[in-house]
Amino acid sequence: MHLAPILAVHHRILHGPENRFWDLVSDAMGKEWRQTQSTALGLDDESFDETCQAALGLYGLAANEVKNLFDGRQERVVRHARGLAQS
Repeated sequence: MHLAPILAVHHRILHGPENRFWDLVSDAMGKEWRQTQSTALGLDDESFDETCQAALGLYGLAANEVKNLFDGRQERVVRHARGLAQS
């Protein structure tokens, strides 16, 4: 789950304790991120498959958030990874 630190930098979130860090990133990213993160972390007894799909969903949400920072090569890598995740 290395996406949150990247998004924290993107949103200029300075954080203290790690437990508050996740909340700050969730607040910045919104409801869809918060719900998907909860599923990815398995907070409500989700199956392994559900947590994996949610983790891939977080990747997509993070990529959408920072896509204007990608160069052409990075954009192709992200597009390829997202295609693999959907198959």
